[in-house]
Amino acid sequence: MKTCLKRILKLIIGLFIPAVLAAQNIDCGLGLISSENSLQKNRQNRTQSISDGGLDQTTVYTIPVVFHVYHIGEAEGTGSNIPSSAIEGMINTLNETYRATGSFSGVTPDTKIQFALATHDPSCNPSNGIVRVNASGISGYTHNEYSVSNTDMHNALRFLSDWPRDSYINIRVVYTDSPIGVGYFEYDAFIPYFRVNNDASNKAFLTHEVGHVLDLAHTFASSCNPASFPFAHIDDIEDTPIQLQGSGCDPNAINACTGQPLGVAVYNFMSYFSCRDRFTNGQKEYMRETIQYYKPGWKGTGSDLNFGTINQLAGNYEASNTISSQANVANQTYYLAGKSISLLAGFQAGSNEVFQAKIDNISPCP
Repeated sequence: MKTCLKRILKLIIGLFIPAVLAAQNIDCGLGLISSENSLQKNRQNRTQSISDGGLDQTTVYTIPVVFHVYHIGEAEGTGSNIPSSAIEGMINTLNETYRATGSFSGVTPDTKIQFALATHDPSCNPSNGIVRVNASGISGYTHNEYSVSNTDMHNALRFLSDWPRDSYINIRVVYTDSPIGVGYFEYDAFIPYFRVNNDASNKAFLTHEVGHVLDLAHTFASSCNPASFPFAHIDDIEDTPIQLQGSGCDPNAINACTGQPLGVAVYNFMSYFSCRDRFTNGQKEYMRETIQYYKPGWKGTGSDLNFGTINQLAGNYEASNTISSQANVANQTYYLAGKSISLLAGFQAGSNEVFQAKIDNISPCP
């Protein structure tokens, strides 16, 4: 039996001095606003049980992504106003690491999660999935005062440009000289403009931050003592052994928590080791669980839409987790963005009939 988390938006965040950054390959914020201990308490709030076989392991989810480029007034393609080609390259990188293609084939499991730049904005206007915003008017932004711990500035940047978190993953490219990124669970990621390229380290970096957006925590804890946090290990995924924060890339190094060699743990995308190139099967399932049960609006095209009991001939019905099907309504419905469906006049359904609709090429736009 596997359980799902009642997700509460949290921040994985931190602040480290440059010397430590260079020594330990730290490129993700951690622990300043929301400690991993408090994160783990959230992960106790699991209320929806999924029986074995309840997790969809086969559907390929294509998540729409919008990049917000917060530049300081440079011409497009220069400085912090990075070129579109760099963003397209990072989408390709995410698809390599999450779909296990290219150099990642046979190394990491195919999560069957992929990413595409959004083709429409929230008002259904055509879009290339890239929003460019001159953020020089935000106090301190041009003076390099942005940091992963400056949540007031995070919110100010969101105020300038933000797309609905239930329909898109928001990736925010920021002007800063810090190499650290930050990911918010089920919402967005902030990444330095100069790391939007296909260097090997930056491939792992963006994959790591998007992993946070898909609800993955770090694979390490601040203590080996299970009493210091509710579960025996911080990310609550069985196939990522408890460990302390590490650096370097030596699979023969001893895990201080288990007394055994670290082994493949040094290659995990959600660690701080320098040779990250894979997820575990448990992490794959956890991310798919997030989309299936908590972010259905991220499913993209060709998703299954499950609806509850029908006791009227026409009306609006909210989505539920019903999985049985007794009526095919695909040609008699108008899909409303998100979680509802309208049955048009003339629809015939028996009293209290339960059904499931599968509609291909779903789009919230006409």
